[in-house]
Amino acid sequence: GPKDIDYWLKESPLATHTESIAEQLQVEGDVGIELDLGIPFSSEEDVTYRVMTSLNSTDVTHKESGLLFKNVNGVLEVSSDTGVTANNLKTEFLGEKVGLKIETRSEIDSNTEAHLSKTQTVLSLDGGVKVENLLEYFDVNSIMGLSGHFNYQAELSVPNDDGTYPNLSIKSDLKGVTAEWPAPLNKKPIDSRSLDLDVLIKPDQMYLALNFELEKSLNLESELLFVGNKLTFGEVLIGDAISKAPDITGLNIFAKINEVQLDPWLNFIQEISDNAAAESNLIKKIELDIGKLSAYGQVFQGTHAILTKPSEFWQLELAGQSIQ
Repeated sequence: GPKDIDYWLKESPLATHTESIAEQLQVEGDVGIELDLGIPFSSEEDVTYRVMTSLNSTDVTHKESGLLFKNVNGVLEVSSDTGVTANNLKTEFLGEKVGLKIETRSEIDSNTEAHLSKTQTVLSLDGGVKVENLLEYFDVNSIMGLSGHFNYQAELSVPNDDGTYPNLSIKSDLKGVTAEWPAPLNKKPIDSRSLDLDVLIKPDQMYLALNFELEKSLNLESELLFVGNKLTFGEVLIGDAISKAPDITGLNIFAKINEVQLDPWLNFIQEISDNAAAESNLIKKIELDIGKLSAYGQVFQGTHAILTKPSEFWQLELAGQSIQ
């Protein structure tokens, strides 16, 4: 059972090669072990080994991130030649059945003087997820207007060396996701939009970097800090916007866009405030540079708008060449 695999990976003579990765993963459930050992005649040569582990509805948890791979089925190989390898595992992740591949990768670390090689174990996933299940992992109940299901490719890179942190990357075209938000944040399920998500996983905190295609030639970039799985600070940059004096106690949105209708945005912000007090209090500042603003039955050119929430209510400041 799991105790056997713990012994081979953490305590046996093989542990010098496998202990670091084994310490980061928790294995629960039914496993079967087969072992091939090559004992050298010369003390200068290393022991060669190959441990074949059959996983039968086994649960594997990455401790640092809390990511849980349920009911893993297939064969995992740990060898002196190739490290950790598994090509055709089946598992359940974030509520859905997905394919899982595991491999050990080495690359030269150019940051070290001796250019030592960095080794990491990479778990590659190919599957789909409901928006609500992904948000649940980040401890977010729901985001108003955001729903659907999308396919993705993900990689969880688990370092074999101390001093580096695990990293989760997710790529998707987001087909199947609906965003009932004001333009340019709106999206229909048939729309294809490129998403690149990168999460650096440190003890008790996560740093999330996101790049998202809103529409042709308009991108959204975001950096978010989660402490204890709660979003504590973040910036969202839309278009060529630059961050200016962000409020470090919450989420800041900066946008530079050609055309905006103000009414849908005001209604959207009000609905967020009404529906989710906790989430709405997280948004501290929205600053917009707008080429053409439609508001109050008029069109304003070259407008700068700042929305802040110093107390219970949002405040709007407008400035620009056609605003008196």
